[in-house]
Formats: sequence, structure tokens, C-alpha cells
Amino acid sequence: MTFAFELPTLIDVVLAIVAVEFVALALLRRRLAGGLTIPQIAANLAAGACLLMVARAGLRGNETEALMWLAAAGLAHVLDLAGRLR
Repeated sequence: MTFAFELPTLIDVVLAIVAVEFVALALLRRRLAGGLTIPQIAANLAAGACLLMVARAGLRGNETEALMWLAAAGLAHVLDLAGRLR
């Protein structure tokens, strides 16, 4: 394994952890009946996941894909902020 291959794989592991975090937060919210709504949790975690995808695409040298993920991260951040301001 080369160093360039190991980092994208590590990012994939972190993305899986983010997915588990979403499920855990959704279950916790359901159990406690309070906190952020499911769409707010999704928007927040999606923003972070998209930034992880930017790093992954950049490490693989795919600039176009990195820009696409960066735009998606910006949209997710806007949705997150809009949900919090309501």
C-alpha cells in the first residue's frame, strides 16, 4: 500500500463513522424527544462528510470531483444554518 492509497481509505473509515454517528444521534433524539431535528442532524453531518469527500478527491488528484464536493458542502452548510435560524 502506498501512502496516497492509505489516506483515502482512512477517509472512508471516517465516513463510515459519520454514518454511525447519524444513526446514534437520530436514535438519541427519538429517545429523548428533544434536540436537533433529524433534517438538522443530517444537514450538519452532510456538510462534514462532503468536506471529507473533498479531501478524498483531492488526494486522488481529481480536482473536478473535489470542486463538486466543495459546492455540496457549501449547500449543506447553508441548509444547516437555515435550519438553526428557524
